[in-house]
Amino acid sequence: MSELGEAICLDGKEKLYSTMAGEVPTKDEGLQEKEIKLRYTSIYRLRWDRLQRFKNYLNENFEEIELNRTRLDYGFDVQLFAITKESKCNLVQVMKSFIKNKDDYVKTYTRETYILIAVNCDDSLKGAFAICTGAGYHKVIPYVDTTFAYSVSKKILDPKTVGQFKCRFLNGRTLCNDKLFHNDRKSSNLPTIASDSFFLAEGFQAQIKALFNSGLDFLSGSSIKVTRFSLKIMKGLSIDDMFCFMKELLHVHLSNAYTDAEEFEVLTYVKPVKSLDLRKKLDHHLEVEFLEESKVNRKRFSICHKDYEQWVNCENVQLSEKTKTGRVKIKTWEGRPYISDIFDALGEEHRDWSLLQIMYKSKGKRRSDKFLNCIYGHVIYERKYYFHIGKDWFKVDVEYIRRMNHVFFKVVKEKLILEVDEGYLPLPWCSEKHSNEQMNADHCITFCRGVLQKQLSKEHKTKIRDIFLSSAQTSNQRRPLHCQDDTEVSKSFFAGNNSDNADEENNLPPSDSYDQDRENEPSLSDNEDNADSNDDDDGNSGLKRKRHSACPREKRRKYDVSAVKSLLSKIIGEFECELWLKSLTSIDEDKYNKMYYMLLNQFLEENPDSQLNIRLGVDPDNKFPTFLHGDKILVENVELFDILKITKDKLYLYHVKEGVGQKTRDAASQIRISANLINKARETSQTQDILGKWYEQIINYKAKDKTRLKLKKDFEKRKCSKEDFLDLFLKKKIVYVYAFLDDTKGRKPFNELVSDEQCLLTKEDVYKELKVETQETLKEKIDVVCESLKSNGILSEKDIGFSVERKFLDLNKKKIFQIFENVGFSDAQANKLFHTLGEHFMPTVSVKSHIAKFELIRLAHDFNSSYPDFELRFCQIRKP
Repeated sequence: MSELGEAICLDGKEKLYSTMAGEVPTKDEGLQEKEIKLRYTSIYRLRWDRLQRFKNYLNENFEEIELNRTRLDYGFDVQLFAITKESKCNLVQVMKSFIKNKDDYVKTYTRETYILIAVNCDDSLKGAFAICTGAGYHKVIPYVDTTFAYSVSKKILDPKTVGQFKCRFLNGRTLCNDKLFHNDRKSSNLPTIASDSFFLAEGFQAQIKALFNSGLDFLSGSSIKVTRFSLKIMKGLSIDDMFCFMKELLHVHLSNAYTDAEEFEVLTYVKPVKSLDLRKKLDHHLEVEFLEESKVNRKRFSICHKDYEQWVNCENVQLSEKTKTGRVKIKTWEGRPYISDIFDALGEEHRDWSLLQIMYKSKGKRRSDKFLNCIYGHVIYERKYYFHIGKDWFKVDVEYIRRMNHVFFKVVKEKLILEVDEGYLPLPWCSEKHSNEQMNADHCITFCRGVLQKQLSKEHKTKIRDIFLSSAQTSNQRRPLHCQDDTEVSKSFFAGNNSDNADEENNLPPSDSYDQDRENEPSLSDNEDNADSNDDDDGNSGLKRKRHSACPREKRRKYDVSAVKSLLSKIIGEFECELWLKSLTSIDEDKYNKMYYMLLNQFLEENPDSQLNIRLGVDPDNKFPTFLHGDKILVENVELFDILKITKDKLYLYHVKEGVGQKTRDAASQIRISANLINKARETSQTQDILGKWYEQIINYKAKDKTRLKLKKDFEKRKCSKEDFLDLFLKKKIVYVYAFLDDTKGRKPFNELVSDEQCLLTKEDVYKELKVETQETLKEKIDVVCESLKSNGILSEKDIGFSVERKFLDLNKKKIFQIFENVGFSDAQANKLFHTLGEHFMPTVSVKSHIAKFELIRLAHDFNSSYPDFELRFCQIRKP
């Protein structure tokens, strides 16, 4: 019989344990002298509205055990239910053919399940609990109050002793362990752990507060394990103590004498959505957002499978649709597709998402799942945040989003590499996704203002100009009408840059004077001169200018890049020219990575005194090229880096990605795996096995890849030994850099993110929005409104302004408008003020993808905790 059964039914008799009734047990009554204790027992708080339904279920499926007394001194009415089941041992059944005396061993055994219900009907402490044994918890969970355990734990547990988290991350699984153990970090408080990793808490353990122990001596020094469903006391308690504890829990829950520990608030920010009706609405809303919203909003999602470790190494991924005649293949990819690839494959055609399926092969096995179950991300539905993880939906408190944005801002501010830092990647990147045969001439100006303008000699500038002019003339027939002006723009631009000593800003023609500069420039050919002179002779000198001015200015400032691409071969060897032209040419990630080793290295070596060498921290004593190419060079199936940069004291390992979203997650995983491997090489005897293999792949390369062959020749020419290569990683500071191109149009760069401190609302902000009344009258109204909003909990006063609290969302919009109307604001003014509050509600973070923000926060946390000797930085690659 179980401990619960023994504690209540002694010697097989249906007698209530005498101490529960205040009686003294005696040997004559056949009762045990030793008090039986329940060890590691979970307590479940039952929902009052489902209590009778639960009792009916137990009466139908369980046997109720008759008790001597059902009303206890602690005010609980008790019922005990039991069910028995005959079972056989599987191992014995399998081995019975080998057992000599089968009758002695091949027997059945009885499995007992007990469920105790304790109901307190006192009006001041109304509540019901359940205690169960065996598989009884499966029967109890549907009737449990899932808010009680976390609510009480915030009042009775010490947040400084929290440990042994079991959690799920909102951006899905990674190759890291899903359990975080912090028992060895007693000084760490809960907010630091939570805000650094952002999880959906499924369980944790903490000690009971000393203050709470004052009336419950038997709980002294014990801890409680908390889940969404139950409280488990990690100590043996008698049934008498158990009921005493349950009554105290009701008192704590309903009393105002106990305050919540703020550190525990983060545990309740994320809650699973259980309503079937709401889940269906969210599924539909998810599909609508995919089909109707812009591609920018689609970046809030990623595609993944629940078996993440298999998904990372998947191949032959297939998207198919179930039809009446069978499955129809929509698209197949060799490796993992991105969410944008899925959108492109689905197109604009309406499909039933419930019929779509993802299939893939990993480690020789085929796996599949519904397409809807493979989507990770968030939606905003009825002004609330919901996360979709696999097939589950979770409601996220807006305070959680605010805290995440705050932490994200701090991480970016701390980790971002600025353009003046030596770790910055200087070359701009024109991605294939936004390629255009006609690019704006401002791109040329912007680029030459930056990295290479001062390094370009007069001879090189003239050569580039000649190439542009010749390409313009030879391709005149296929160029648009406005290209004649384009050539003049190019000519004007390079002519203005012929002076090496001229100031940067003075070298560049201002856009406002563009038309005037164009009119004063000489034409390209004799035919054009004759045409102009004929126009003048006819008295129509303004006709040509008028025709040109009718063409939009943005169009006139473009030139034909395709004409230049065909002539790249003519300037191979003139690396400055090629770098400049490459920056205006759409390239993929691999080609961008190669530019640093194939082109920029040569420029740095031939211009050792340039400002660029100084800014990039080039080490003149370095045996190796400053930049090394590592894309697609694998060690133990791991890519250590895309680009390696060597300075005097540091080794920069860049992982480069185009876009911010799902690719951020991939980059974060690559960085973690690479850091783990490099750390193993530095700390263990596997240095030769890891770093030595990378070196050997370069030295022993025999295929035809030009970059790898050049790398091999450079190593041989410079006499770079394996020991020299190993010393780079063993003696220099390791800096991992997540380098990304944010290809979203109109988005602010990361160094312009707005913090929540900058998002405080001031009265001056409100004055600027409402300019329709006299200043004094308006100030009086604003003062009254701010005080009213403070008293309603919508605003809280800070040193330099007000912060808009989450009650702004909790209150009905009509109630907020009523506050404005009471002061005398018009509907238009109330509307403006309402939107002003909304804009200041949370930090303005330009990154819309919560997946990207989660990953970068979590990556920074992982480096701080797991790789303290390594440094993590972020680098935003600029567009041309």
